[in-house]
Amino acid sequence: MPPASSLAVCTYAAFGDKRGLFLASLDAYFANLKKSLFNVLHSDDDPLQRLRAFFEQLVQESCNDPDRKGCLLINTLSEIPVQDAEINARLQRMFTEVRRELQQVLSEAQRQGRLASKQNPEALAQFLVTGIFGLRLFNKMQPDRLDLQIIVDQLLSVIDPDSRHRPSPFQHP
Repeated sequence: MPPASSLAVCTYAAFGDKRGLFLASLDAYFANLKKSLFNVLHSDDDPLQRLRAFFEQLVQESCNDPDRKGCLLINTLSEIPVQDAEINARLQRMFTEVRRELQQVLSEAQRQGRLASKQNPEALAQFLVTGIFGLRLFNKMQPDRLDLQIIVDQLLSVIDPDSRHRPSPFQHP
């Protein structure tokens, strides 16, 4: 039996079919993403600094993707038919987890007086998730780093309006 056939047999035995392999890959991708990005959100820094660091890491990952392969979650969301209930439910669960993590940081910022009491952490978290979608899709157009950083600065200015008056770590000298 040729090696490729043996590999296919082992793959199907482990995952059942190509779809099973894809779902396992999606789960593994999200687990790795959570490790890298959520660690930033769980640091001891100021909550708003953690949010900025989270988005700076997204920009860095985008810039370190010269082939612009992008984010598997966003690619899946934009390419899989809406009728695929199983994949859509899985993506919904993953994006809900990201939203909840962001919401926790925003709620912490609000408790510390770093986020205005009139702000809604849940709505802001959803806004930031939508911004992540846009940032990741926009990256497919091969923008330069500054373009991505301008988007991040604008997203975060909604949370911290005073940040518009401070130099961004993204601005060029």
